[in-house]
Amino acid sequence: MNYKEIAQTLFKWIKNISTIDYYSLAKNFVVAILLIVVYFLFNNLHLIASAPLFVAGLILTVLLLFMAVHLISELMNRKLNKKAEKEEIKSVKQRMLFQEKINNRLEECLHSLNADRIFIEECHNSLENFGGLGFVKFTMSYEIVNNEKSIPVPYISNSYCEQQATLYKMPMFIKRNGFFQGTVQDVCGIDRRYGLNMDNEGDKYSAYILLQGQKDKPIIGWVGISWKDIDNLPDKETIKDKMADLAKDISPLFQLMK
Repeated sequence: MNYKEIAQTLFKWIKNISTIDYYSLAKNFVVAILLIVVYFLFNNLHLIASAPLFVAGLILTVLLLFMAVHLISELMNRKLNKKAEKEEIKSVKQRMLFQEKINNRLEECLHSLNADRIFIEECHNSLENFGGLGFVKFTMSYEIVNNEKSIPVPYISNSYCEQQATLYKMPMFIKRNGFFQGTVQDVCGIDRRYGLNMDNEGDKYSAYILLQGQKDKPIIGWVGISWKDIDNLPDKETIKDKMADLAKDISPLFQLMK
């Protein structure tokens, strides 16, 4: 085993240790001691008769130790729950704080590119399977349509909530490539299901750019923009540049500030 393998093994070992619930481990250890004491006394009943106070004190000490560990564990769990609640409140406040800014930047990009619709699809987790593995879903959380179009553009976000990510190839394609633009036929060539959704809404051309996350969660989601009329499209470089500027501005707003 070389130094690199040793370092990797040591890192995994340290990482596993950091995830141990030490309070539960301590409680189980105390319970094990109590069971051993009871088993020992059951097999040595003469000790109870010869030294009842010592035996009672021993059992009482183990019980008090168990109660102390249990109390500390409960206090720590409450502290962790309060911390989680504070993080949740903070995240909601941040979303509300930046909602107007995000909508304004989306609308600005929509009109500068004369598109029909611009939207954001955010990835999020959900319930887990019986093996403890969580599901990844994505939801159209922001949507702005161009009300200046001669033919009204309908809102569609209600139809695209909590979609199962494993049914689509487009999320992983966007994650790997960072950006894509093309016709509905081009989208179908990558992900037929996603392309058919696009076609059902009457969109003929679209572009998507990644909202970059952090190392442990590398994808927040993506911004999508679409056109129903391909005869008046901006040039490809303009679309790419405008969307890159947009993603750069709003990506940090989707990450909880520590």
